[in-house]
Amino acid sequence: MYSVRPDYIIEIGTKNGGSALFLASICDLLQHGNILALDLDHSGVKVSHPRIELFTGDCRDGAIISRVKDRVQGKKVMVIHDGDHTRDGVLRDLWIYAPLVSVGSYLIVEDTVHAVKGFNQNPNGKPGVFTVVDPDTPYQAVQMFLEKNRNFELDRTKERYILTSNYGGYLRRKPD
Repeated sequence: MYSVRPDYIIEIGTKNGGSALFLASICDLLQHGNILALDLDHSGVKVSHPRIELFTGDCRDGAIISRVKDRVQGKKVMVIHDGDHTRDGVLRDLWIYAPLVSVGSYLIVEDTVHAVKGFNQNPNGKPGVFTVVDPDTPYQAVQMFLEKNRNFELDRTKERYILTSNYGGYLRRKPD
C-alpha cells in the first residue's frame, strides 16, 4: 500500500470487517485511499470507518461488478482477494477483477499457503507431518491465471521476510 498508494482497494471477502478496518487504518496513516469491501453478507460486520464502503452481494454479479467499475474508473486500484477459496472460484474472480488493477499495482490473493507442502490446516494433525498438497486452493488458481494472463507477474519481493499466508499470491500488473 505504501509504495502503490492506491485510490481504491477492492477487498473481495469481508466477513466481519477486520481486514477492511485494518486497511482503512493504513489508508489513514498514508492520508490516502478507500476500501470497497465486497461480500455476500455483511450482517456480521461490526466495524465502520469513513474510508470503508460495503458492497453487499455476489462479487460475480453483474450489478456489483458494474458499481465497482463505476466507482474506480480512472483511479489507481489494488485488489485483494479473500473470498471464495476454491481454485475455480478464485480463478473466476481473478479474470473479472484483474482488468481493474492499475499498472504497477497489485492483485493479492490471500491464503495461498494452504497449497504449500507441509502446511497442515488441520488443528488435530500431528506436528511435523507433511500434508499432501491440496489441489483445490487459491494457489492453483494463481498458477492457472499466470499461465494465461501475461499482464501480471509474480512479485516475490513481498515475501522477503517469509511471513505471509499469501505465498505466491502477490501479482503485480505489468505495463501493457
